[in-house]
Amino acid sequence: MLSKTPIGAPTSERNDIVVAMFQAAFDSHKHEIKKGGAFFVDSGLVPDVGDVDSSVIVWKVLATETAIRLGSKMAGNMVMLGFFHEKTKAVSKESMVEAIRESMKEKYVAMNLAAFKEGARLAREAAAP
Repeated sequence: MLSKTPIGAPTSERNDIVVAMFQAAFDSHKHEIKKGGAFFVDSGLVPDVGDVDSSVIVWKVLATETAIRLGSKMAGNMVMLGFFHEKTKAVSKESMVEAIRESMKEKYVAMNLAAFKEGARLAREAAAP
């Protein structure tokens, strides 16, 4: 469990894990990653990850591009979430699926679950950076 209460906009000076879906987000938060931490970046939208400490693992995920292929650019975050989940197992898959089902309108659930599943598949196929 990460938290018993909803996490709105977490801020910290040092993080074990940071997710960046855009170059500006990466640039703004790259200094917050701890040595030995992990960055998850949408490689189609974050092309420049050159100055991260060498101890940091950088997972490059074609999240938005994959979501577009699946039919919805807006599901890029779900592709990333599936990838992130598969690599970290931070919470159970059941909890993730339940959160997806509960947090969006019914008409978007199937697309987002498909994107989550595809992200997990990409993670299983991804070799360590």
